[in-house]
Amino acid sequence: MSDHGNPHYGPTPPNGPYGPPPPGGGSYGPPPPGNGGYGPPPPGAAPYGPPPPGPGYGPPQPMGPGPYPRPPLPPEQQPPSGSTITALVVSILLVPMCMGNITPIIGTVLSGIALSERSRDPERHNQLRRYAWISNCIHLALVGVLAAFIATLIIVDP
Repeated sequence: MSDHGNPHYGPTPPNGPYGPPPPGGGSYGPPPPGNGGYGPPPPGAAPYGPPPPGPGYGPPQPMGPGPYPRPPLPPEQQPPSGSTITALVVSILLVPMCMGNITPIIGTVLSGIALSERSRDPERHNQLRRYAWISNCIHLALVGVLAAFIATLIIVDP
């Protein structure tokens, strides 16, 4: 909505709302003579030479490490470790000999998780595999102690 025709503001100026153009046709005029008004450079000076000696930034310094560490490289797709598969098989075979002990079930679960972590996190895979073997060894030690106790009872029986 334009207020130029509104009687409260007065009539619209003949040259529009911004007034008459400047004298000389509205241009800035001809450019200054020579080198844009700056004059020639001094004798023997290159227009874009090296910076003058003196205080400044100094020689370039070697760059340090970036602000963020490099992301780890993707792990190689390798077949599952033989030790992890063996721990899984041993713990599955020990489940029927549970005898009220849950260590073979713990070994089975840890071995299964270790197999799934093989390609994603090799360090966690090794840790879970080690815990599965510890669980299996505890169960085998308990079975061995119980077998020795039963054998001793049979041999010593009067």
